[in-house]
Amino acid sequence: VQPATAVNPVYTGTDRVWLGTAGEFAVLTKAASSSTGNAVPYSITGDVGTGAALTYAPMLMDANGEFATSTQVSGLLYATSYSAPTKALVTAALDDFDTAYTDAKDRALSDTANLDVLTGAIGGHVFTAGIYKWSAFVTITTDITLKGSSSSLYIFQVAEYLSIAASTRMNLVSDGTGNGTPDASGIVWQVGTYLVFGASAHLEGTMLVQAYITFGAGASLNGRAMCVGAVTLSAVTLTRPPPS
Repeated sequence: VQPATAVNPVYTGTDRVWLGTAGEFAVLTKAASSSTGNAVPYSITGDVGTGAALTYAPMLMDANGEFATSTQVSGLLYATSYSAPTKALVTAALDDFDTAYTDAKDRALSDTANLDVLTGAIGGHVFTAGIYKWSAFVTITTDITLKGSSSSLYIFQVAEYLSIAASTRMNLVSDGTGNGTPDASGIVWQVGTYLVFGASAHLEGTMLVQAYITFGAGASLNGRAMCVGAVTLSAVTLTRPPPS
């Protein structure tokens, strides 16, 4: 992970959310981040960073105290308490997370029909590319589908919490243009309070969350888990897509 070199761009409704150095992380939190460890195996592809404590058993610190490694993380683990230059690296990423959260939250609706779709009970719905907003919470109790191409943008603004029921999935399908299917780098969930994954639930995209993120056993995310509060994982598979 390297510090940002680019200046924040000016965002438009069709631009992807700029993550800066935060985009290099699979898990990024201001509060603690923890896993259940060897007793319940997990798999994370990408770096992990926190402004507080890391508990990812097993963990092994490097000789200079700048980062840790884990056999269950295909990446490096960073905390602001580690030796320099790690604090500056994580702090820069957390600043970029704040910028991304505000950008995602403040984007204008792409269509007035995208406000409070199904009053938040969105199970079974098919979403086309666009910016969606809910004034309260959102629940996903059956599979949802995103229909589009590899360049499609989806921003989901949730004022309160987001809850995904056990064994439900987000499916990505082509819009028939021949330009591929939606990809995780073009999907962002901005959540005003907390995010809970049920056991074996699956989502795609970058999760920008305020209170906390909890993953049930066997849950999976092709994306990023970023949170002001804590991130807790249990038998999770989390894969960071390439930065957009």
